[in-house]
Amino acid sequence: MKTASKTTRRAKASSTTIKKVEKKNVEETITIKKSLKWIYPEDCKTPLERKAFRQQVKSKIRAMERQINSGTFKGKALTKKEISTIEKKLETFKDKVINPNYTPAKNWIEDLV
Repeated sequence: MKTASKTTRRAKASSTTIKKVEKKNVEETITIKKSLKWIYPEDCKTPLERKAFRQQVKSKIRAMERQINSGTFKGKALTKKEISTIEKKLETFKDKVINPNYTPAKNWIEDLV
């Protein structure tokens, strides 16, 4: 009889541990509010579309800055007037794409030092 009671005790114990484990596996949803650097178009909904958008924007900004710094476009020298128009285009493009209220995340490593 002792063996029968031991097995029932073990069975009861294992069933209670299973119930405890099931209770611990509760999913929590956490919402994080952070300021985004980029102003995305409405059709960019997935992270891959956003990544493609960022890459296109960065390449366009780099190309405009390269034109301003080098003073050439497709092998031709640019005049001061053309450079100033490119600078204005660059500023208006950045205003459309970059969020003016963006503040970069605080570097937590600096707090440790």
